Amino acid sequence: MSYFIDTHAHLNFPRFDNDRETVIQTFQALGVKQVINVATNLDTTIDCIDLARKYPDEIFATVGLHPHYANEHTEESFKQMVNYAKESVVVGIGEIGLDYFRNPVSPDVQKKVFCSYLSLAVDVDLPVIIHCRDAFEDCKNILKDFLPLKAGGEFHCYTGDLNFAKWLVSQGIMVAFNGIVTYKNAPDMQEVASLIDSNYFLLETDCPYLAPQSKRSQRNDPSNIPEIASKIAQLRGVTIDEIARLTTANAKRLFFKTEKSIG
Repeated sequence: MSYFIDTHAHLNFPRFDNDRETVIQTFQALGVKQVINVATNLDTTIDCIDLARKYPDEIFATVGLHPHYANEHTEESFKQMVNYAKESVVVGIGEIGLDYFRNPVSPDVQKKVFCSYLSLAVDVDLPVIIHCRDAFEDCKNILKDFLPLKAGGEFHCYTGDLNFAKWLVSQGIMVAFNGIVTYKNAPDMQEVASLIDSNYFLLETDCPYLAPQSKRSQRNDPSNIPEIASKIAQLRGVTIDEIARLTTANAKRLFFKTEKSIG
């Protein structure tokens, strides 16, 4: 039987502090069996690892520094990140990347930090989780210096065009879709979701942000993955079960060794 994997969530964030256990029970009952819980800085890296340890085989962690926090990068903090990247519950390096939208961190600092974490991903042989907003060309130019990424990667919250998505796929990088794909004003993303190679797309929530259309402006969580999958199934003219099968297989291939996956 097919199940879903949410490949980008932030269940450690304070908005889940009052009902985290209930949220986890609910989305598992709806067939979302595994979640990649993604770090944004050193503190959240620690939180992600702690949460993954509490829910073994259900929640997994990453290590990373979001471009909004790139100014926190120091030699000492990076050494700690390198050590955390070796934890058994850690399945990726991210989220890392570039964000030029209302970000007080200078592009030069962001680029330097992005390169440091791409190098770490290569060193520890883990896939990367890439955040990119209003910085596609710079992101592409930096990635070119590290390609091919042996362990692959996820381009999270994809908002680029079809041509850029095809380039990512040609480099072995998967594209992740979240609640935005269900919005009426997202025709470009819907085009990508309908045409992208079936072996290179993933589902995510980016919760607590970006709830799908039926719950827009509400707190998001992995229980909304089926709605996202349903929209993509409609766009591709297939069943939701086929989307579950494809995206779960893709997520397992990218993030999990055999012993880390329940399927």
